[in-house]
Amino acid sequence: MHLLELPRDVAAHALQWLGLTGMSSVELACTSALHLVRHAACEVARKNHPRQQHARLGPVRRARRKTRRTYASSCADLRELRRAQRKLSVRLARAANDGELSAVHRLLQAGACASWVLPSGSTPLVLAAQHGHCDVVAALLQAGGRGPDHTKGPDHPTALLLATHWGHTDTMAALLAHGADPNVAVAPPGVTPLFAAAQCNDAEAAKLLLECGAKLLRSTCGATMLFVTAQNGCLETARLLLEAGAHADIDAPWHGATPVFVAALGGHREVAQLLLDAGADYTVNHPSGLSTREAAAAHGFEAIVPAL
Repeated sequence: MHLLELPRDVAAHALQWLGLTGMSSVELACTSALHLVRHAACEVARKNHPRQQHARLGPVRRARRKTRRTYASSCADLRELRRAQRKLSVRLARAANDGELSAVHRLLQAGACASWVLPSGSTPLVLAAQHGHCDVVAALLQAGGRGPDHTKGPDHPTALLLATHWGHTDTMAALLAHGADPNVAVAPPGVTPLFAAAQCNDAEAAKLLLECGAKLLRSTCGATMLFVTAQNGCLETARLLLEAGAHADIDAPWHGATPVFVAALGGHREVAQLLLDAGADYTVNHPSGLSTREAAAAHGFEAIVPAL
């Protein structure tokens, strides 16, 4: 309520007290409006005072502090949980490496991670597969995780590759049954499980991998599986690879030798005969000028290579 809204006698006393007698009604209205503006300005200043702002922001700040404390407590609990899981997983890796099935079951139930990657790049599954602990491998696969092909990176061997390299066929069958990819290669040198089977002359492992969809891939250095098989004199594996569609005349790019040439050079008569029967081209000479017949003659079986 301003002065113009007061009764006439009350307004007269108010004007006399304020020292505003003798003013016209317009001047009185302007003065009243000025007082209202000043009062509004004072109210705004009072509300914007730091103490008032602090009072209004108090609940918000308290809620923020509570949220920060809750988040810090959650992070501490999470770190403690990860620390405990790390200890359990390291113990699980040791148990898997030693083939202790009961300890593996106990640690998995306690919360150990079956896919935990050790600083060396191995996992409990890789260690168990490397040593042929098929029952431990089955337990780890049933526990789940990131799959049978999980490793630290592409330069670390998979569980299937190590099981193939060490000739653990039953472990290979368990890994393949759980979806292991037979074509995953270690880079470098690009060795696949089938390549490892060819190197080790493991015909049973090569047959299992071929039945599960293994492809006849080259290594990163360009060597074919048939070339490595011929070089090592692996007769049964060479026969399997030829039946799977391996080409008998693909050479090794780094020195131009063909599978039949390296078989003859290494004295592997039966492998050389198998390749010749498969249609291998014996007329291709090594870049050094040495022919396949001359390489076979060094081991006394040049008769199997027709004369040019």
